[in-house]
Amino acid sequence: MSDKETDRNDAVLGEKKEMVDITSLIEAAASELAAAGELSVTEPMLYREGAFNLQDSMAALEIMDRKMDCCEIPASQVAPYGITASDDLMVFPRPPPTGLEDVIEPLPWKDLTLNDAAFIALECMVRLESLLSGASVVESTFTCLYAHRPVMVDMKAQLEPSSLTEQMQAIMKPQRKGTVPQQIVYASTLMLLELTDMVRSIILNADIYEEEDFTVSTYNIEVFIDRDETTALNAVSDVLELLAGVEHQDSDDVQALQLISGYQVDLSTTCSALAKLSGTSVRNVLESSQKIAQAASSKVEKLLALLEKMIDNQTDSSKALIRKTFDSNVNRPLVGNAPVRKVVFRETKDSIALLLTITKEIDWALCGVMLRGDSLARIHRMLGIISISSVNILSRSLLVLNLYFDDKLFGQYALVEMIVKQIKHLSHVPDQLFASKCSQAFLNRLAKPIYDILKVLILNRNRQRAYIEAVMLHDWASLRQEAHIADLTFSKESGATAEQQP
Repeated sequence: MSDKETDRNDAVLGEKKEMVDITSLIEAAASELAAAGELSVTEPMLYREGAFNLQDSMAALEIMDRKMDCCEIPASQVAPYGITASDDLMVFPRPPPTGLEDVIEPLPWKDLTLNDAAFIALECMVRLESLLSGASVVESTFTCLYAHRPVMVDMKAQLEPSSLTEQMQAIMKPQRKGTVPQQIVYASTLMLLELTDMVRSIILNADIYEEEDFTVSTYNIEVFIDRDETTALNAVSDVLELLAGVEHQDSDDVQALQLISGYQVDLSTTCSALAKLSGTSVRNVLESSQKIAQAASSKVEKLLALLEKMIDNQTDSSKALIRKTFDSNVNRPLVGNAPVRKVVFRETKDSIALLLTITKEIDWALCGVMLRGDSLARIHRMLGIISISSVNILSRSLLVLNLYFDDKLFGQYALVEMIVKQIKHLSHVPDQLFASKCSQAFLNRLAKPIYDILKVLILNRNRQRAYIEAVMLHDWASLRQEAHIADLTFSKESGATAEQQP
């Protein structure tokens, strides 16, 4: 640095005013951060354990674009239906509801109609499809405000018998609390939560998902756990009974609700059964599950036929209700701020059509393969078709879970025996070769690579090459040597001459 530049900098620094101690100002401002409105600072909010963590502090830092770091969204995304708001105005998303009578905006409940319940149930189907298409639970299931734990607790308290006396009365004389639309919304949301939990369990256990297939993280969202599969199925069964007794059975709303409820029961029953296959009744369970999956597909096809008319006749009040009860940005602070997440849901008809495709895949890509795949060649061809068909992660996960269990392929066929049959079919190898102890050991060793060949066809196509390079190629290199040893050993034991060997 030159002398002139040094003099210039000293001159500038000399013009600065003397620094002022602002410690007292900071302490005065901090004293206003007392927890729960207290005037003292004995338990300040910023230091209270559980109330302010690292993620919260990082989200509060405005280090880049304010839209990114503060979770702000355009006002048009949260404005009530029918009200125009500027995209230039940035606001915070609404916080998660604290109950049916939420202080920010109470959820529709007391005045719900069958038409309202029908569109809420349809929107729950859209959220289920979003989950199966790879969105996280906070960007799919829990964008339904009814699905949040405090709201579910409120609905359960109002609709289910609480005391022992009420439970006994419900057994002796069935008399349900609440209105039919309320029971429908509760059952539909309860089943959405149960299906979400079931799908997550299946996909995580199979462990073949990629980031484009499925999002694992729940972002520590609180989940309503006072439920199980039986409770959810009973709630939907009660709804079907109630719907059978309402007037105007031929109305689009009633028919749609019956189809949606029936589909939820069918999908839950099928996934539950196929995730627990074992024992000697595998084929019976598969045949039964295939019939249920086909019935579920039929229900969705009928629902699609109703949808066009329902959507054309949807009122503005119904659209406003859906805007109040489903919020794509409600969990934005949990998901993160960089980059800005843009959750886009498909149109209702497109979403239901994709659910139909996913359900049909359970029929042909899962049950069909397991029922008709009785040889290695046939199974390989079937899985090859699945590989090029972009089958949903749910069916592929169930297929991996059931690929080999109870020491059998698909729980039905001894893998070594299938390998022997395939070798005989391809090369006409004599039976004496398979009687050798060395050959038996080699066949047992061959079972794992054959399993890997079948499994790789079920993986995401974008990841098959990496799996082959990381897992399979090393095995096959050593298998060549082991096969050569088995061949030499058999030749020596059988006394075969060099001319008799290939």
